[in-house]
Amino acid sequence: AIGNNAGIVNQGSFAVAIGQYCGQFTQNSYGVAIGLYAAEYNQGLNAVSVGYYSGQSFQSQNSVALGYQAGQVYQGIGATVGTSTIAIGSTAGQITQGLNSIAIGNSAGNNSQQINAVSIGNFSGQTYQGTGAISVGTSSARNNQGNYAVAVGINAGQRTQGDSSIAIGNFYGYVGLTGQHNNTIVLNASGGAIYSGTTGAFYVNPVRNFTTTFNATQ
Repeated sequence: AIGNNAGIVNQGSFAVAIGQYCGQFTQNSYGVAIGLYAAEYNQGLNAVSVGYYSGQSFQSQNSVALGYQAGQVYQGIGATVGTSTIAIGSTAGQITQGLNSIAIGNSAGNNSQQINAVSIGNFSGQTYQGTGAISVGTSSARNNQGNYAVAVGINAGQRTQGDSSIAIGNFYGYVGLTGQHNNTIVLNASGGAIYSGTTGAFYVNPVRNFTTTFNATQ
């Protein structure tokens, strides 16, 4: 342990703490904490925190937090052997990141990312990403993505994407109160917004107007 109060209380065997107050209280074996206040309280077995305030409080075993405030509070709740939670980027997975979830990008999966969820891209899955949900692209599924939903593209499914729904394309955001309905598929290559109107439906834009001529023969 190197730094003022680093690893001062209950530091486990082969643990590493470098920086002021990092790994200060109960850093478990093989844990790594580098940076001011990194993994300050209760860092789990084999966990890694690199960055100012990364993994600061109750970082679970096998978790990885890289970046300013990444995985800061309750990262990987309920972790067991063979599970891992990952947050890479400034404030990625910052507050209550679920077990086996992945957040990559600034503020990706920032608040209440649920178990087995994946968010890749700045602000992707930022606020409440549901269980098993996937978001890829800047601001994709940014607010309230439902369980097992998929959003791919800049701003795809940006606001309130329903359970088991799929959104592909650059949407410029769902701004209505209902957002994308449950069990819907939306494919958008129009360059503008497209919205769902009911549950269990398929929407696509654009659709080509196809006209053909032919000669009938006897």
